[in-house]
Amino acid sequence: MTLQDVWKEYQENTKALSENARKLAFAGAAIGWFFKTKEATFPGRINFSLAFVVLFFLCDMAQYLTSAILLRVWARRQEKIVRFNKLPMNTQVEKPLWVVGPPFAIFLAKLALLLASFVFLILEFASRIR
Repeated sequence: MTLQDVWKEYQENTKALSENARKLAFAGAAIGWFFKTKEATFPGRINFSLAFVVLFFLCDMAQYLTSAILLRVWARRQEKIVRFNKLPMNTQVEKPLWVVGPPFAIFLAKLALLLASFVFLILEFASRIR
C-alpha cells in the first residue's frame, strides 16, 4: 500500500464518518423532540442535547468553510510560486500543517459535540427508567 493509498483511505473514512455523524445528529434531534412537553418546552438534559446538536451542525459547516478558505489561500500562494519559478502546474506540493490542522481540530470537536448530545439523551432515558 502506498502512502497515497493510505491518504485516500483516510479521506474516504473521514468523509463517511462525517456523513454518518450528520445522520446521527438528525436522529438525536428527532429523539429529543419526543420529549417536548405540552407547554412546548424540553427537560433540561434534552435542552443540552439539542444545544449540542446545533453546535455540531455549526462545527460541521465551520470545518468545511475553514478547510475551503485555508486551501484557497495556500493554493493561490503555491500557484504564484509555481508561475514565478516557471514550473509545470502539476508540480508536486505538500500541504502544510496550518492548512490541514484547523479543519481536523474542528472535525474532532464536532464528533465530541455529537457524543455529548447523545450522553444527555442517554441520561434523560436513564432517569425515566428508574
